Amino acid sequence: MNIGNVFQMLNSNPQQVVGKVLGSNPVANNLVGMINNKDQKGIEQMARNLAKERGIDPDKMYNQIKSQFGMN
Repeated sequence: MNIGNVFQMLNSNPQQVVGKVLGSNPVANNLVGMINNKDQKGIEQMARNLAKERGIDPDKMYNQIKSQFGMN
């Protein structure tokens, strides 16, 4: 697929492009499904699990983000 085809697809069907980019990544596909279903609890749980896998305290990270945006 060349770059011209990508731009043509983006203009005609962005969801199809995202689908091709995600391919067969089950985590990404699961996330897209949760976003489409507005499953906030599922998205939060996935984010917490990913943070824990990387040795990050999800609550500390959340509080740092809130602080950076003046949301404390």
